[in-house]
Amino acid sequence: MHMWVKALKSFGGKVSMGQGQEMELEENDTLQDLLEAGYVTKIMVNGQEQPEPDKVQEETTENQNSNAEDSTDQSADEAELQVGYLDEADLEEMTTADLKKLAKEMGVSTAGTKKEIIQRIAEVEVEIGAEAEGDACEDQ
Repeated sequence: MHMWVKALKSFGGKVSMGQGQEMELEENDTLQDLLEAGYVTKIMVNGQEQPEPDKVQEETTENQNSNAEDSTDQSADEAELQVGYLDEADLEEMTTADLKKLAKEMGVSTAGTKKEIIQRIAEVEVEIGAEAEGDACEDQ
C-alpha cells in the first residue's frame, strides 16, 4: 500500500524531502516513524484524499502571511543540515547484526563480511541536522 505525504519540515536520510514537498511513499516502518515524529502528514492513501490536521492548516495560513520569515526560516533549516559519511572506525565498533540493520535501513546490501558491509555503509552520503551531530552512534 502507498501513501501520499507532505513534508512539514526538511529532512534527509533513507527518505529526503524539502519542507512542503509532496511524495508517494510505501507504507512501512520508515514512513510510520516520519509520521510519528511529525516530519510528514498524510495527504492521500491509495488515491483517496485525507483531511489535513489543523496544525498543517494553521502553518499554511501562517506561511502565507509571512513569506519573508519563511524564506529566512527555510534557509536556517537548510543551513542546519550537514552532509557527510559515516566513519568506518565508528562502524567497526558495531556488531555485525547492528551493521546489517543499519545497512538495511540505508538501502545497502547486507551480504558479505563485516568489513564489506562497513565499506558499503561508509560510501553512502548521509544528511544530519546540526542538533543531531555527535549523537549518531550513541545508541550503538
